[in-house]
Amino acid sequence: MPAQSLILYWPAVLQLQVWRLITTFTYFGSVGHNMLMETVFMLNYSKSMETLYDGKRAQYLWHLLLNGVALMLLNTLVGLLGVGMDQEDGTKIPGLPFLAQPLLYSIVWMWARRNPETQMSVFGFFNVKAVYFPWFLLAYHCVMGGGLNIFYLMGFAVGHLFHFLSNMHPYTQKLR
Repeated sequence: MPAQSLILYWPAVLQLQVWRLITTFTYFGSVGHNMLMETVFMLNYSKSMETLYDGKRAQYLWHLLLNGVALMLLNTLVGLLGVGMDQEDGTKIPGLPFLAQPLLYSIVWMWARRNPETQMSVFGFFNVKAVYFPWFLLAYHCVMGGGLNIFYLMGFAVGHLFHFLSNMHPYTQKLR
């Protein structure tokens, strides 16, 4: 199956290609080191987040679903701002074609916020607190020549929104 048939493209979704609403969250790119690393990250951090929900898998799944909806809405906004994927015929698909990476970085952000004091060994060379780990990933990506990636920023924004709404906001409401 070509990757082109998996992308989030709203005109195709409106033509009842509804699988695109799910497959956009499953594609990390072509087979290689980055895809392998991101798949392992997704499995590890998703499993860790699931344990934070005390085995309430349905609640975690609901959280992921809302995260996905927020990412699709943010992606639509990003597309309206002119970010998009150029096609071979010269047209541009608005927004990011795949949202697996933003979903991953959203999960990493939420995990880091729920485990801020956890010490993480980075490549076995130095330790970093979990709360700074998402920023380390972004800096590492930039240093390795990837530049400032909107995947990270979208994931961090949605992850922070959900962290705030589920953890910080209820606490501030109790203080009133």
